[in-house]
Amino acid sequence: MNREVLHIGVSDNGGTRVVRLTGELDSYTSYRLTSVADTWIPGAQRLVVNLDGLDYIDSSGLSALVGMWVKATETGADMSISCRNPRIHRVLEITGLVNLFNIETSSREARVLTGAAYNAPVTARTGEYAAERRSSARSRPD
Repeated sequence: MNREVLHIGVSDNGGTRVVRLTGELDSYTSYRLTSVADTWIPGAQRLVVNLDGLDYIDSSGLSALVGMWVKATETGADMSISCRNPRIHRVLEITGLVNLFNIETSSREARVLTGAAYNAPVTARTGEYAAERRSSARSRPD
């Protein structure tokens, strides 16, 4: 996988909106998540953010997630995070965000939470966004 890219997949299943993140959520890519959130949160009854595919998250990415939670709360939507990635889950623990978010850590919980939308195929009501960093952006050691 190209670590220079954040892929954001979105799907809607009758008021449950699922946002799947793959790649890196950091200062170079978090603005894209904020933009998608501004479009997808209004009108949602439930919002699920799937972090299973994230390789990396920094404070800007965490801030974008908190911003999504604030927007969801303001619009009356319930927001949950599906996170089976132990490294990303550990960051949420260290920062105390496990106390803010409803976090689902098993695939069964996530399927129950989101219904068919969790595994929804790409359709006309599903979109995908990608944010690429400029090649001159800073590099991070592995």
